[in-house]
Amino acid sequence: MTVQFTINGVKVEAQKGESVIDVARRYGFEIPSLCHHQAVTPYGACRVCLVEITKGGRKKLTTSCNYEVLDGIEVVTDSAQISRHRAMVLELILAEAPDAEPVRELAWKYGVNVSRFKREETAQTEKRRDCILCGLCARVCAEVIKVDAISFNGRGDKRDIGSPYNEATSACIGCASCAAICPTVCIPVTDENNKRTIWGRTFEMVACDVCGEPVMTEEYRDYAIANRDLAVEHREKHVFATALVDGKMRKDVAQTTLNFEQHTFMEPAASEHDTRRMLQRRAFDHMLVVALSQLTERKDEREILHSRKSLLRCKLDIVARSGGFKSHTGPAEQAQLQQRFDDIEQQLKELGPDDAVLPANLATVAEVLEHAKDHLWLEDTSLCLDRYYVLHKRPSNGVREIPFKKIVASDSSAILALMVKLDPELLPSRSPRYK
Repeated sequence: MTVQFTINGVKVEAQKGESVIDVARRYGFEIPSLCHHQAVTPYGACRVCLVEITKGGRKKLTTSCNYEVLDGIEVVTDSAQISRHRAMVLELILAEAPDAEPVRELAWKYGVNVSRFKREETAQTEKRRDCILCGLCARVCAEVIKVDAISFNGRGDKRDIGSPYNEATSACIGCASCAAICPTVCIPVTDENNKRTIWGRTFEMVACDVCGEPVMTEEYRDYAIANRDLAVEHREKHVFATALVDGKMRKDVAQTTLNFEQHTFMEPAASEHDTRRMLQRRAFDHMLVVALSQLTERKDEREILHSRKSLLRCKLDIVARSGGFKSHTGPAEQAQLQQRFDDIEQQLKELGPDDAVLPANLATVAEVLEHAKDHLWLEDTSLCLDRYYVLHKRPSNGVREIPFKKIVASDSSAILALMVKLDPELLPSRSPRYK
């Protein structure tokens, strides 16, 4: 449902349920805030986003982050009264968080350089000289990541943010979303030697297969695979369990189990035809990415050569006229500059004229698609699983070999897919007590 109202006299439209601050920012009106982010539920903690709203002839100051738009209301985002109230709010926040640089910068815009208020110095307040207790970190942990590793602790002047009892918690997966969303950058997180330290815990990092840089913690990777539809081949879990070895039942035998649940690339479509179309679409997208990468490199090369050509032309003109500021400028240097200029001309000629860029780009795309097998190919593979989804090296009694197609890309990434319909008897099934 669409609602209409005005912001600073300008008629605007919004969807019912949107907040005033989001609509105002979308239309280009500036409203400062310290505790608001569209990824989480509005909280209204900092009170900096105050605006004046007129409804039914009555005016009032209210926070815009948690005020839903209504038909016919009039919103004023900036006035002398609003500025005075924001300045007072910022002065109070500055007293509580004197070391928070973003707060100091925002307060300075409203004429507040030093807070007249003094906070009570205690061991608790000394620990958070830059935290404004906006709750963004706790909200993103609970609402977006959904692990609830940190929250508000204590009451009154003893209130702070942290893990339960301010001790290292196993619920934390080291994603650092709390540190990324913090408006005052007050959550300490260090990434050193492929390890991340945050909230009293140290996590091992997982490196990117392409660039080799650490990108996430092992705990965050496992959590993303299980809960975020992260595209991977399969998830392995190493466990110790009871197994039959050489005809004897033994305990604590190392086993590897597989879990294909919620892996978007692993789930085939409703039919074999739809599955093939989905994979063809993904393959075509991959080819376009390869072609666009080549076009981008060629475009950058052309721009660099044109820039160098222009600079050399200017230098040649100067040398030809007066030799510049160097008294020893002579024919040898001029010949050297001319040679460099001619080399760039030749390189540009090889790239083709500027008016032929579009046909050349289309030819590049066609060439990539024509040689698709150089960038994407299929390999036959299989997994040997028993009815408990334990991975085995070879098929045997109770262990069946399931064929897959492995789609391998030139960037070393790969996915598994069931390319054909399989007889249900071929798939391992669990007994009723394990379903």
